[in-house]
Amino acid sequence: MNIISRDFTGAIQLSLKIKRENFGISTTKFINVNPAFIEAVEKDAKVPINVNYDFQVTDLSVAFWGENRWVILIPEVFNYCHARFALCKELCHILTDDSTTRAKDPTSQILQALKLNRVIQEPDSKTLEPLLDLQPWDSETYCFFLALEIMIPDSRREEMLRLYNLGTPTLDIAHQIKMPETLVAFYFQSRYYSYRQQVLDSLK
Repeated sequence: MNIISRDFTGAIQLSLKIKRENFGISTTKFINVNPAFIEAVEKDAKVPINVNYDFQVTDLSVAFWGENRWVILIPEVFNYCHARFALCKELCHILTDDSTTRAKDPTSQILQALKLNRVIQEPDSKTLEPLLDLQPWDSETYCFFLALEIMIPDSRREEMLRLYNLGTPTLDIAHQIKMPETLVAFYFQSRYYSYRQQVLDSLK
C-alpha cells in the first residue's frame, strides 16, 4: 500500500483512507477489528492471516510470516480491549511494513516497543513534541499511531472530548469504544486530539 509519509500526518491520512475504503470497519459504536479490519488487510496482502492467542507470549504481540500466510500472536493474558488494540497494531505492521521498514533485529523492535510504552504511560502536553519532529518514524512508532488512529471512531471524537472535559473518567470512555484506558488517557493528556486537528486543518 502506498503511504504518503511515515509520520504523524501520514498515519492520520492512511487511517482515513482505510476507513473510507473499508466501510465495515466503522459501522458499529466501536471499530470492527475482527473480522472487518483483518479481512481488509488480507485483501491487500492477498494471503490469509491467522490470529492466535498464546499463553507463551506474555508481554508483546508479534506478526511474522509463516507457511504461505501471516501469523499474529497475541498474549493470552491481554484483556479484551488490550487484545483488540494489539491485533490492530500487528495488522498495521502487515499492511505497511516492507523490506525497507521492517525491523531486521527482533530485539531492537522489542526495545523500541518498550520505550514507546514508557512514553505512553506518563503523558503530558509535551509528550508528542519530540516524536512529531522525527521523520520518518520507525515501524513500531508508526504502526502504534496508525492503530490508535484506526481504533478511535471518527464519529465519536467530539463526544469523547466533551465527556472528558466534563470530568468523565477515562475508564468509562475507554469502555465505550473498547480501547485500553491507558491509550484513552494518553489521547487526552498528551493533547493528541489538538495536534491531530492541526494536521487535518493543514490538509484542507
